[in-house]
Amino acid sequence: MELEPPRRPRLLVVDDEHDILDFVERVFRRDYLVERASSVEEALPLLEHGVVDVIISDRRMPHQSGEQLLSRAAALQPAALRILLTGYSEETTASESVDAWLHKPVDAEELTAAVAEAQARRAAPR
Repeated sequence: MELEPPRRPRLLVVDDEHDILDFVERVFRRDYLVERASSVEEALPLLEHGVVDVIISDRRMPHQSGEQLLSRAAALQPAALRILLTGYSEETTASESVDAWLHKPVDAEELTAAVAEAQARRAAPR
């Protein structure tokens, strides 16, 4: 009897900057199945079909914000970790739909640490 390999976690990165999409994919492609979307409109069908484990989204995008996306993602994929990136120095406020905020430019170490910390917080007993 052959065992199926474990499912690779799925990470969705949403950003209108292709350099950020490329960067996040390079950082996580060994450990995650990385899917990319350059807008909220592109991301929603990916969230509606199949399990997403981690969502990394830019805050400011055309038409809809990353916060709006993560709020919708919280309903569609409640178990997914939700991380918001911002390139602006605006105030970052607590939100139930966001597990972590990171300011751009972000480096690989900071990004992977944020995902690990968010996973640890989620796994901790309440």
